[in-house]
Amino acid sequence: VIGLLFGKNPLLFLSLSPHGMEDIPNYMKNDIEQYAKNRNYSKPLIVDCHNAMGEEISNEDGEDMLKAAKSCLDTLITKDSFPIEFGYANSVLLKNLNMMNKKILNQMILIL
Repeated sequence: VIGLLFGKNPLLFLSLSPHGMEDIPNYMKNDIEQYAKNRNYSKPLIVDCHNAMGEEISNEDGEDMLKAAKSCLDTLITKDSFPIEFGYANSVLLKNLNMMNKKILNQMILIL
């Protein structure tokens, strides 16, 4: 489980990497959302990373993933937060130059 926090909105990426997996069962999604709500998060977003087609998530793997997701939510609360800005530009005059920029910790990063 990998987590990012945008304000009060956690973004969790759930995976059984390097193995593929089927969809995350609803009970897991609901459990994670309730856990997040109990910690005053606003709108948790849970991403099912699949990685590849695979087996249904076993009870053991499901419990491990739930523990990891809850631990991630608990850890995110304790971390410092910083502003982040994203932008995108497209110029037909410059032969369809596409550019994305992001500003992290007051440093501008350009991706061409």
